[in-house]
Amino acid sequence: MLGMRPLAAFQVFHGKEDVTKELEEVQAEMKTRKHIRLVSVLELLRRRSARWQVITVIVTMGCYQLCGLNAIWFYTNSIFTEAGINKDHIPYITLSTGATEIIAAIISCLTIDRLGRRSLLISGFGFMALFFGLLTISLHLQSKVFWMPYVSVVSILGVIASFCIGPGGIPFVLTGEMFDQSCRPSAYMIGGTVLWLSNFAVGLLFPFIQVWFKCKHL
Repeated sequence: MLGMRPLAAFQVFHGKEDVTKELEEVQAEMKTRKHIRLVSVLELLRRRSARWQVITVIVTMGCYQLCGLNAIWFYTNSIFTEAGINKDHIPYITLSTGATEIIAAIISCLTIDRLGRRSLLISGFGFMALFFGLLTISLHLQSKVFWMPYVSVVSILGVIASFCIGPGGIPFVLTGEMFDQSCRPSAYMIGGTVLWLSNFAVGLLFPFIQVWFKCKHL
């Protein structure tokens, strides 16, 4: 049986005195887990019945990092500087990116069950592509049109909002929902490995990509 400390924690967490049902669910899950044999990463990769689920996790986790948002987070100040934004205004614009992220995350939490994971994921990546296209055009024309730096700022905020509404959290939700308890730890290991390898690749390669594009532009 669970002791008094977990009981008090459950009461505080759920905001009610009677948490008998919740405690019984936890105890039942603990008993079930004792009889479950966890599937290793290699076994999960070899399992044909889980092939498409594994592919989905790998693709969504890879896209989570390779969509380009981390490049914006890592080099926001340099992007704003190259866009021609006044240096005194950059800290305030950077603060607005954080506010945009919070608002978009709240919207995602309120709509994810109503609109569905698939819709938010596809629309999020779709709008990111749109705003990245606008950002590319605005950076290219910033020396010719005086108001293009403002388009760059709006585009960056649009990219961040699009990411947080869909792709920002759904890959992690899908990983937990597509696998049962025996496969879930290995699935998270696969997803986490892809996630951080992609993150490392973006942080390492983005400066070289910038230099390459500058050389091609010249």
